[in-house]
Amino acid sequence: MKNEKLIDLLKKLFENKEFEMTLTDVEHVYDGYNNVTQDVNYEFKFHVVVRSVVGESTDAVGDMDIIIDSITKDGDDYYPVWADSGYGDAMWYINELDETFYLDYLGILPFSVYTTVYGHDEERL
Repeated sequence: MKNEKLIDLLKKLFENKEFEMTLTDVEHVYDGYNNVTQDVNYEFKFHVVVRSVVGESTDAVGDMDIIIDSITKDGDDYYPVWADSGYGDAMWYINELDETFYLDYLGILPFSVYTTVYGHDEERL
């Protein structure tokens, strides 16, 4: 049975807000003489949609979507690269985004919430 009170609570906390998150990776680049490492920043803008909450109290389980609106890599639009790769959630930064969002926002809730990450122009699976 749906828990409308917890659905409303999650919607108040997360919906109608734009979230931004920066994740940093190290890339190895050959400069013609040496392999050089450099930091690369992926900047995400995304919003959240609450799908459902079932159960009561600490036994409740929520379902939310993290919908990516844009990805930039060191200032360049990287969203098309992600889309061309088939929206692969195996890319480390998508998994990292999901984990970081959970730790920053969802891990403190007294019930479980599961997330699905996908792009704004992609169908929810």
